[in-house]
Amino acid sequence: MILGKDMLLIFAMLTVVTVVFFKPSATEQHYYHLIVTAESENWRIEDYKIEIQPQTFVSGGGRIQLKSDKLVSEFFQAEFTLVSKNKQVVIWRKTMTGDMQISDVDIGRIEGPVLTEDGDYIKLDDIEHIYAQITWNNQNGDTIEERISLYEKG
Repeated sequence: MILGKDMLLIFAMLTVVTVVFFKPSATEQHYYHLIVTAESENWRIEDYKIEIQPQTFVSGGGRIQLKSDKLVSEFFQAEFTLVSKNKQVVIWRKTMTGDMQISDVDIGRIEGPVLTEDGDYIKLDDIEHIYAQITWNNQNGDTIEERISLYEKG
């Protein structure tokens, strides 16, 4: 039969075992998953995904859509840029040339580690801004640019 003192000793030993073997990790791991829809005067970006895991950065997917019917152009470029510590890094670019009609463009996807200048894996706190720059020629041959903000630290 276990007496009160013996029961207290067993409880204390179990508590020590629990604290020693099940203490939380000293390094926290954060996972972020954002789905963004944003627009400018002429363009709309839908379902753009940003996913940040402890050692992987995933960006892309979704579509760039012209808000009017169709665009006839000889040049189109979409460039997605990440800004961290005042440094700009192009993370995806698509350029199309030739006589074409544009109304809808798939956004490619990138996946892999993105490192800071210190050699650490990038975290959401490190990112100041992510934006898309859409550039095209209109029917008169003029080059037009529009910037669409996708994420801004705030």
